[in-house]
Parts: sequence; structure tokens; C-alpha cells
Amino acid sequence: MNDQLYMNLIRLLPKGLFSDILGSFARANLPPTAQAYVVRRFARAFGVNTAEMERPLDRYTSLDDFFTRKLVPGARPLDATAQSLVSPADGQIGAFGQAKGFAAHQIKGKTYSVEKLLGDSVSARPFADGRYLTVYLSPKDYHRVHFPVAGTVTRYKLIPGQLFPVNPPSVRQVPELFAVNERFVVFMETPEPVAVVMVAAVGVGSISPSFLDDPHPFHKGVALDKLVQPGIPVEKGQELGMFHLGSTAVVITPKGYNRWNDLAFGQEIRMGEAIGLREGKKE
Repeated sequence: MNDQLYMNLIRLLPKGLFSDILGSFARANLPPTAQAYVVRRFARAFGVNTAEMERPLDRYTSLDDFFTRKLVPGARPLDATAQSLVSPADGQIGAFGQAKGFAAHQIKGKTYSVEKLLGDSVSARPFADGRYLTVYLSPKDYHRVHFPVAGTVTRYKLIPGQLFPVNPPSVRQVPELFAVNERFVVFMETPEPVAVVMVAAVGVGSISPSFLDDPHPFHKGVALDKLVQPGIPVEKGQELGMFHLGSTAVVITPKGYNRWNDLAFGQEIRMGEAIGLREGKKE
């Protein structure tokens, strides 16, 4: 199936309803034998690394429980360099580089607005000409997202939007995909601003934050914009949140704040691996 035909079918799909149905199925508690069979088949079909899972396959109570699985201690060692910026998630590097003003690359020949991604021009102002990195989480990947650097959470937003898939055909076909889909944005001071964006997708109608006392602060289709006073201190590698299925995480830093390592488009990366080095603000 070519990209255009695929996207025509996706546009006809009632994505919100489909995500609700898929989510209900994923959360359903089947009889233990049936549940173990479904989880085992899923793991085999997508090539999940079962050796690093916290629990054996037959100990997951639902597909959602399996999707949001934790890993055994030490499975994702953090880069030890004090000033390093690490990948927030497992997955494949979809794009990285330096924005031109507020235009970041979605894929070759297509850009999206950082202002639109973050919800408004004031929030985006510190990130003019900044650096960005996107990580695509596929169904086989570990679905939890972590803070790429130590700092203080000062604000977070839930921005309602579409639920297009975030797979390669959609990235190629949907203009400003990451800024169109529903997304959870977390702003940090490190002491320079850093933003981490969890982009929802079809089947991923739910994102759960991990650093808040309330793990369910969102209401379906309702925007949320919360200033955090005092800020919430977080450590590099601390869990930020989880996707209930795969999606995309984006890290954005100011101009001159960091330099990227030797990264490559399509590169497989794991949470905790260094993606850059924080060098401090440059005038």
C-alpha cells in the first residue's frame, strides 16, 4: 500500500473512537491463559526483548499492562557524564538538528512549527534557533519516557489535537504532524529551559505522567496548562511518563545550550544513552 492510499484510509478512520476501542481492549483483563497467549503472540510478532522485562510474559494482566512494562534494574544505564543530555526513550531517531527560527524538521522537505508544538509563541520564545531531537517508539519498544537532564519542572500542558499515527508514512504525509496531534508538554529549567513533548497517536489516546502525585490529571479533549510553584525537582533518567502504546518523544533545547553527539537519522537508541553535551548559554 502506498503512502497516499494509506493516509486516505487513516483520514476516514474515526481515530478517537478507534483509540477508545483499542484502549478498552488493551486494558481488558482476559482469563490468565488467554491473556498469556495474547501477550506472547504480541511479543513474538513485534520482536520484543523479553529478557529485559521486569516480569515474565505470563505475569501481565492486560496488553496495556504489558505495553507499559518496567524493565529489570540496570537495563538502561545512564550516561555518566555530568553535563550530558540523554535520550528520553527507546526508539528510532526520526529527526534532529537546529531549528531555523521556529521551524524544525519533521522529515526531509517538511517542517513543523515549534511555537505550534509547544502551544504558543511565548512558551517557544527561548527555543528560537534551538536544537531538537525526535524519538519514534514502535510497538516493540519500552514505552516509558524519562527526563533527559536533571532540573526543575516549572510547567506542563496537555494540548488536545488529532490522533494520526506517527509512523513513517504519516510523518511523510501529514503536515506538521507533531504539532497537530494531541501532546503532553513538560517545561524544565536546568537552569536553561528544556522542553520534552510526548506526542499521542491513534491507539495512544492516553498518556500518564509519572512525576505528579496525580497520575490521571487529564480529561478527554480538555486543554490543561499548569504552572508549577514551587517547581518539582527531577533527576536525569527519572521517569516522566508513559505511553499506552508507542508514539514519539521530542526534546527541545535553546540555541547554544547543547551540542548533539554523532547521531544519524533512523538510528536505534535507548533511554539513557547520551545524545548531546550541555555547554551552557552562549551569547
